[in-house]
Amino acid sequence: MKKTFPLLVLSSYLLLLCTACGNKTENVTLANEQDTLSWAMGVSLAETMKSGFYTFDNDLVQQAFEATLKGEKKVLDDETYQAACQYLAFLAQKKQRDDMQQAAEKSAKNENEVLERIVKEDPALKQAPEGYYYKVVKSGTGPKAKLGQRVKFDFVSTNLFTGQEYVSSRDRESVIHVLGNPMIAGMQSGMQMMNAGSKYIFYFPSKLAFGAQGSDGLAPFTPLQYEIELHEIYND
Repeated sequence: MKKTFPLLVLSSYLLLLCTACGNKTENVTLANEQDTLSWAMGVSLAETMKSGFYTFDNDLVQQAFEATLKGEKKVLDDETYQAACQYLAFLAQKKQRDDMQQAAEKSAKNENEVLERIVKEDPALKQAPEGYYYKVVKSGTGPKAKLGQRVKFDFVSTNLFTGQEYVSSRDRESVIHVLGNPMIAGMQSGMQMMNAGSKYIFYFPSKLAFGAQGSDGLAPFTPLQYEIELHEIYND
């Protein structure tokens, strides 16, 4: 059986841990690639141990490290070593899952607080059965949009945590898109209540936006505001 734990931990943490590889130690000179990678390996191993998934005895770790490099007699038999490696891998993965769960719970709490504040500040908002909020800025007189139809619209989306614009159709041509083709669930639902010529503002919880995955430049569990103006519906 292969010795999987060290590689598993390093591959799981390396991208995060190497951000800590900056050299703040005096009298250390990294003159070439070997020096740099050697230092990075030491830092990543140390940071893995400090990551909190288990409390190690640093002296024993160092003794085992040096003994292994020197090829000294094994203290653990192979079966015990493999069992310990598997258990450490389990603990590392559990810590990662727990951290993600805690982050999700914190984001959900923050999300609820943001949406509650928005609703309180704007009594004109209505709630759709799907759970998002919306406001009619301008009523249109054209037909309502339906799934499968091509629609022409403009939009501006805003990150409700930061108040910063996320994505918009500003400074480019209006969007022409088949309603129901890849788009966030909130937009797909909200645009079906809009008549051509109308303008709505929607407040989508993250489950109707990009959810737990997030998107480029957008953290997971982020609620979004969408201001959408529906210009035209095509019947082709």
